[in-house]
Amino acid sequence: MEKKIRKIQGKGLGPTKFKIKNMHTKDTKTLVNFFKNDYDILGRDLNFCLNHYNNNERGFCQCFSEKFIEKSSDSKLMRSFMLCSTFFDQFFYTHYRSIYTEFSNEFNFPKIYAHGMGGHASPSWFVYKFHGYDKKADWKNIRDILEIISKDIMDWFKIKHSDEEVLFLKETMKKEVKQEFEEYPDSVLLIHILEKHIN
Repeated sequence: MEKKIRKIQGKGLGPTKFKIKNMHTKDTKTLVNFFKNDYDILGRDLNFCLNHYNNNERGFCQCFSEKFIEKSSDSKLMRSFMLCSTFFDQFFYTHYRSIYTEFSNEFNFPKIYAHGMGGHASPSWFVYKFHGYDKKADWKNIRDILEIISKDIMDWFKIKHSDEEVLFLKETMKKEVKQEFEEYPDSVLLIHILEKHIN
């Protein structure tokens, strides 16, 4: 009887975990909320909310990134989200400064600050090979998150911009990936994902 109960309980855990994960990945807003919830809870514990770089924005120095990811409610999802969201946030800040405030108000992505230097750290930090962070990355999960975020961003961008401007954004985005990430496998995989999903 005890064995049967354990079996039934075990069966219940999988779908429940799947439902919770699915709830976080409905769209970009649910992903941002997933981050915010963990940030607001863990910030008090890790004490990075007082980071002097952040100007009251949600973000932290790169020296806190692994502590935050490891303590988050879903470390694989958090790493994927941080990589994708910080890439897009920095991309629009760099290349579309005139609409960055509007972009930031719409998506409100977190910031990752460079340790000891000010400014922002590269999103490639989350798969940095020297520290072995690339081994912790789940590229299938990164693909899924990149697909969700890129679709929502492109839908938002297309409302006010011409087809030519959309095409220019896509090409600029692919160049930025090559600049920010190592050629293989990181940038190759990311560009492949972007080409497939940014329509």
